[in-house]
Amino acid sequence: MSSLLTIDGLTKHFSEKDSLIRRLRPDQEVRTVRAVDDVSLDVKEGETLGLVGESGCGKSTLARAAVRLIEPTDGSVYFDGDEVTGFSRSELREFRSEVQVVFQDPFASLNPRYTVAKTLMEPMRVHNIGANDTERRERAASLLERCGLGAEHLDRHPHEFSGGQRQRIAIARALSVEPSMLIADEPVSALDVSVQARILNLLDELREEMGLSMLFISHDMSIVRRVCDRVAVMYLGKIAEVAPTDRLFTDPQHPYTQALLSAIPVPDPTVERDRVHLEGDVPTPIDPPSGCRFHPRCPKVIPTEGWDGSQAAWQRVLALKRRLAADELDAETTREHLEDERKSVSDDAVVQELYDEHVARKGVADAETVSLPPDANDTVKSALQRLVAGDRDGAVAMLERSYTTPCAREEPSLTTHGAGTHQSACHLHDPSFVTQSKSQNGELAVDGIASGDAR
Repeated sequence: MSSLLTIDGLTKHFSEKDSLIRRLRPDQEVRTVRAVDDVSLDVKEGETLGLVGESGCGKSTLARAAVRLIEPTDGSVYFDGDEVTGFSRSELREFRSEVQVVFQDPFASLNPRYTVAKTLMEPMRVHNIGANDTERRERAASLLERCGLGAEHLDRHPHEFSGGQRQRIAIARALSVEPSMLIADEPVSALDVSVQARILNLLDELREEMGLSMLFISHDMSIVRRVCDRVAVMYLGKIAEVAPTDRLFTDPQHPYTQALLSAIPVPDPTVERDRVHLEGDVPTPIDPPSGCRFHPRCPKVIPTEGWDGSQAAWQRVLALKRRLAADELDAETTREHLEDERKSVSDDAVVQELYDEHVARKGVADAETVSLPPDANDTVKSALQRLVAGDRDGAVAMLERSYTTPCAREEPSLTTHGAGTHQSACHLHDPSFVTQSKSQNGELAVDGIASGDAR
């Protein structure tokens, strides 16, 4: 199958210079939100490509930039071989008759003053479809019937319909200009489960009947598995993995994909699943992590050379280093807390309390207590001693010299698996890092990724 829509190195950054806060405080530094960074994807003729990821990862921004509802910062988009990013206004209008968007909230995307007839007929007028309004109204009635409504609904307004009915109207509007491709941006997330099923069935029927290609955006992996031919997994503005749907769900190659799959509910209470727990929050796209953007939360992050501790212990050391660098550890607050319990508190007691809370995690609810290798234990406590003595920069420098990961130093490139239809961006598949990860700890080995740990 040839590609209908090709996204090549698409980037979209937003500047804070036009924000209200910036106008009130013009002296503040202008920051940039890196919503989408160098993303490449393609949608083939007649297929449905799923785009999944957590809220805020850049999925909707990517879709809007691809059809130039917002202008991309960099990169190119090609539709049927023509470069969309270079289209004139008239060419862009013609392109948008070929690629239509169905948005998440149908009520917000429908003009409340328009009747259904006007909502469906207006795009036809703009794109010169239909000889006159009588013919356009007949086409509008036919579209409504194909989408599960009827001609009797033509003269009603959006507020007179349920959420599912409004989404059917939005789909009919998208089809009114006879597109060859739909971009469905979370089309069922705002609907009840029973209504979701009917809308998904409708999209399936329309795709088969009209030969539509589709970019289906969702955060729900179970829906994506049902609807899509291929799936692209996105994290913090980057593509982590792309694969045929069956392959992605049975043999995920990226730790983030594994975590997403492990979170899918299983209706059978007798089936046990090893849930992958990700610590911490998704970093801000204003200041994304260096190297692999997932590495601060990755359960299989590659350790420094010579590390002989567990993966859990290695993650605690990296987390401590990040908290120190971000100035999130306050030794004086810890001292005051201890002084509430006892009269005299030594520096060593403060160090031990910080160690227990942030490294060993003793007494922390739902946290595994870990032990560090002896040399790492000494280094970490020495760094905490510097923090307690008021030398935070020295503490950060000590841990930075001793404990680094290639996952933070270098951005991973896409690695091809199998027959070439499956790709992932993870250092665990880079031959230069594989030996190190296997030799340090068996649970980090590449073979472990494909073993179904997260399913």
